[in-house]
Order: sequence, then C-alpha cells, then structure tokens
Amino acid sequence: GANGDEVVDAPLDVGIAVVVKGEPRKSTGEDTWHAEILMPHGRGSFLPGKVRTMCVRGPFRIVKQQAFDDARRFTTAAVDGDTKKVKAIANEMIRGGVIP
Repeated sequence: GANGDEVVDAPLDVGIAVVVKGEPRKSTGEDTWHAEILMPHGRGSFLPGKVRTMCVRGPFRIVKQQAFDDARRFTTAAVDGDTKKVKAIANEMIRGGVIP
C-alpha cells in the first residue's frame, strides 16, 4: 500500500494516504483502522511555501486490509491533486457504495 502494511499515527505527506488505528468498537471491543490522507485545501496559505491542507478520512474498518485498500484508493485518486475527487471517494466508502 501507500505505506506498506505499516499503521502510523497520522499522515505526514500531502497526497499519500496512510492507515491509522482507531478506537475499538464500542459494541464488540474489536480493533478498528481507517485510511487518512492530507489534501490541499483552498487556494491560500498562512505561510509562504506552506500549503493549507485538510485530512480526508475513510470509514473505520474491523479488517485491517480493508483500510489499506482504502488508503491505496485515496493515494491513486490524489495523483492529480483533486481534493473533491478524494472526498467523493471517502463519502462513497462511508455510505458503503461500490467504487470501481
């Protein structure tokens, strides 16, 4: 995947998705994971040379591999820097839609 099979605390690089461990499910106590990706946000920046970013998150998964699959989809969608495209994919994942 984008970061191999390594779970990290948070994404560091814009446009590269990672898998982050979530809180255990309240109902079952099972571990959860989700994909996160930093994407450019708006046109302005607070500091010269710094891009404003937003974190797009996928749904919590109880199967770690699903979260890595989500991360790969985010990274692939992020290649052209289109934040709206990545957000649309995240929304489809959260709604449970099938993404080609």
